[in-house]
Amino acid sequence: MSMVSLDGIQVAAVGYDAAAEVSGVTYGPVGSPVIGSGSLVRTVAGAAKAQSWSVGARVLSETVVRSQTGRVTRVQATDSAAAVNAVDWSYSFDAVGRLTSAVLAAVGTRPVVTLGYGYAGVGGCGADPAAGNGSRTSTTRQVGGGTVAVSAYCTDGASRLTGVASGTGGLTVDPATIVYDGHGNATQVGSQSWSYDGADRVTGT
Repeated sequence: MSMVSLDGIQVAAVGYDAAAEVSGVTYGPVGSPVIGSGSLVRTVAGAAKAQSWSVGARVLSETVVRSQTGRVTRVQATDSAAAVNAVDWSYSFDAVGRLTSAVLAAVGTRPVVTLGYGYAGVGGCGADPAAGNGSRTSTTRQVGGGTVAVSAYCTDGASRLTGVASGTGGLTVDPATIVYDGHGNATQVGSQSWSYDGADRVTGT
């Protein structure tokens, strides 16, 4: 597809790279001023690396940094019309590829936000002291130089969440509000609930 039309009038033209992947879109009827445009850049492996969208003088852009294995380690987004909306996330992983930290850089009056994720092999809360065989066992959250909020996740012998205990400022979920159906699907966690069909597919929340 190289063109998108509405009622016989072209509203967008689509461009492709040598690998037949979409590389850009231009919005506006043929012969008329361009309303907006977008461009997409990919790595040699075909993974998204950067994109930019413009409407008039305003430009929204995003770039992604990936590790040699293709894992996203940094995401930066900017808005030419509002510098305070800039986003710069950095991600770290452990040796087996699990997310261990996510850091949102400070910009303007917004302080740095640091999130941490733990996977303790022993000493986990709940019926499974081995901490769910690699499941996430804790999270931390710190805004600027403020207090570090800590939450601990408890699991049973089937590595299912059975409760969330917190330190100062952390998240708490009462074990009584965590419910599973006969197939092991979570039907309620705290104030959230889910329903499933016969194939265990989510049908409602």
